[in-house]
Amino acid sequence: MRARPAAVAAVTSLCFASPADATPKRGTFVQTDTLGMNVVSYNFDTGKTTTAGDVAALSEFLGVHYFVLDGLRIGLNFQFSEYLTQPKPGQRRLATFAALPQIGWHFWGPLFAALVFTLAPWTGGGPEHDLGVQAVFGGAYKLGRVSLTGAIEVPYNFLVARTIGLTPLLGISIKL
Repeated sequence: MRARPAAVAAVTSLCFASPADATPKRGTFVQTDTLGMNVVSYNFDTGKTTTAGDVAALSEFLGVHYFVLDGLRIGLNFQFSEYLTQPKPGQRRLATFAALPQIGWHFWGPLFAALVFTLAPWTGGGPEHDLGVQAVFGGAYKLGRVSLTGAIEVPYNFLVARTIGLTPLLGISIKL
């Protein structure tokens, strides 16, 4: 029960942080390192819902972003996802490799949103191409040149199969 007041304090400080102090400025480069796991996805073609209990893959996102205007960034992340559950026969442990070009907007202090495009030459544990888009919404807690980030991502992929999912993300960004 002691964690509850600490969590409330952290969320409150994130939501009421000064927008002037938290908005990244034009000309700033940041490096991002993020971990995430798709916790649920729905396949529109098969009507099947899959959870992390069925197939678990941990994703790491590594990227660099540039602020073209105060609060507006463009960037590129690379995604590496590895199966934590036993892959199916014929699949490799590397579940996904993708390039993720994106545009993001820090719209109020620590809060941000991003539109991400998925260009994946490796999906499903093998050399299968997929395309998609992702909506991301999150917040950052600034600690000097470093920000701790938390976000929710909603990926929609459509080339291999039409799927939508939900991925919580935790990360760090470093002002270069």
